[in-house]
This record gives sequence, C-alpha cells and structure tokens, in this order.
Amino acid sequence: QVKPADDGKLRLVITSHKEEDAAAAPHWVREFAVNGSQAKIALEMPKHGNHNFDVTLFVPKRSDLRLNLDVGDLSIEGITGNADAELGIGDLHMRVPDPHAYRAVAMSVHIGDVDASAFNLEPSGFLGKSVHHDFNSGNYRLKLHTGIGDVSCVVGSA
Repeated sequence: QVKPADDGKLRLVITSHKEEDAAAAPHWVREFAVNGSQAKIALEMPKHGNHNFDVTLFVPKRSDLRLNLDVGDLSIEGITGNADAELGIGDLHMRVPDPHAYRAVAMSVHIGDVDASAFNLEPSGFLGKSVHHDFNSGNYRLKLHTGIGDVSCVVGSA
C-alpha cells in the first residue's frame, strides 16, 4: 500500500502476521536511500514458503511515484502527482483525490480488467484491455499496468 503521511515524512512499515516473518522483515529492506526530495526503496521479499505480511509506504500527499512489484496487490490512495506503477501479477488499485489534476492517463492489462471510472473512460480490447487519453488540462501523468490482474482508478482520498 502507498498512503499519504500525516506528517509529510517518508516512512516504510512492514506488518508481519507470523512470528518468523517479524524477525526476518528488517532484512527484506535492500535499499532505503533519501537524497533531498527523492528516495529509492528496494525490498526483496521471500519467494518461497508461507508468508503473511503487509507493506505500507507513507509518502507526502504530493509525490511523484515510480513503483514496480513482481507479485502481489498494490493500492495507492490519496496521493497527487505523477504516477508510474507496474505490477507483474496481482491487482493494482489507485484512488485519486482529483482526477482533473491528470493531463495524461494510460492504464492497461495483458489479462484482466481495467476500470478507469475516475476519468470517465471505457477500456478497449478483449484480452488485453487498455485506456489511453490526453486531457486539455492537469499537471500530472498517470500510467498503471499489470500483466495478469485488474487495474482500477477511482475518485476519493485516503
């Protein structure tokens, strides 16, 4: 999950639901580097075994995001800014406070559904669905893609 930070500060929270994951979680953070207004966070989660955890990244409400996730579900809520999120397998859901802030929207899946109701757009395609649209106003670009799963963008805040 990506959510707005009440204090405006970048923070990563890993909530483990199993004792062995709680002990291992700090080792999953491979990189956490902040340089001025930019940050790079790299996580390497376990690929084998039965794990149960949630990852929440708190960022300033106005943030540009570039997110890549191999497998899992990803939700982004209440953040305004450029967003480029790509997911291999899983559902990708974004809730935007103001859809009029976006001048370019691209959402796509290889296999799954696209819901672009925040922008009143209807996806095209049978197996690989997508929407692409440029608006006359707005400051930000939005690009959401998943290989297998569903992509949605709706109006609301966290």
